[in-house]
Amino acid sequence: MQEETLSLAQLDFVDLIIGSDFCEIRGLKGSDGANHPAPSHLSSDIQTLRNTCRMTARNQKQSEFTTTQSGTRYRVTVMHDVSSEEIFILSRIGTEIRDFNELGFPDRLSSHLLRRDLTGLIVISGPMGVGKTTTAASLFTQRLKIHGGLGLALEDPPETPLSGPHGKGRAIQVEVSREHGGYQEQLVRSLRSRADMFLIGETREPYAAIEVMRVSGNGWPVITTTHADTPEQTLQKLQGLCRSMDASTEGLNAMLADSISAVVCLRLQKVASRGGHIKRLIPTWFVVDGNERDSIRSKIRKGDFAALNTDIQAQANSSSWGSKP
Repeated sequence: MQEETLSLAQLDFVDLIIGSDFCEIRGLKGSDGANHPAPSHLSSDIQTLRNTCRMTARNQKQSEFTTTQSGTRYRVTVMHDVSSEEIFILSRIGTEIRDFNELGFPDRLSSHLLRRDLTGLIVISGPMGVGKTTTAASLFTQRLKIHGGLGLALEDPPETPLSGPHGKGRAIQVEVSREHGGYQEQLVRSLRSRADMFLIGETREPYAAIEVMRVSGNGWPVITTTHADTPEQTLQKLQGLCRSMDASTEGLNAMLADSISAVVCLRLQKVASRGGHIKRLIPTWFVVDGNERDSIRSKIRKGDFAALNTDIQAQANSSSWGSKP
């Protein structure tokens, strides 16, 4: 099919950038990386999205939210340019939860993430668009399917449809609004629910980082995501967020050492296939267990995050790979 005949839902792209009098498509498959004006035959769909975003932003008074059109779900970020014009950046997000077994994680990593007695903080990191949110949702729902119990998902804004039963367990999904207390208030309330597990949306603010580490350090498994390119940068990111709360570096490193259970940093790698090339999810990871547990905690407590590369390589060498996606 030609691009001119495709519906908006059929186009393969990363973002829509919608202003008052324009709409551009970013990351269009097969393009040269430049932004492309939306085809004229999509003007009605674009106008509907523009109106929906305007109404939602004004009614909810939020700078981020999700919306759905023609079965496609978008995460919307609202910005204002120097002329005070509203700009909406819409990123397409998945509406289905990927089967955890299709992620193709190494056996040791999968076994650790799915163990019944798992506690502590599991951080899924990586650059934008690599699949952090969908991977976190896959792990969250797989643990509910296997072990049952109650899982609370706190997100700003909610992206993947998680609420409802999952095998032996049930998930309750809560929208977190920064305009109404953010993660700090919702976590305090959620702890009274006696939930068995938490999924915290992207950790990007100091209060959220502190609360995430505090809750995970008290014995609950907590899954979260953050932007970082390596496991070392992931720990630095958490440390930096918490340091802005005037906490001491030594205290933060001790908190990290006591709370971290696993870091899984994702990247997409293009590999050859029968049909040409496909993108495969590749994790760089470490887990805090086994013979390396004390050594890893000691390095984190000292703030020597770079030294973890030795443990990362050792764990990768000792683990076989699961089924590939």
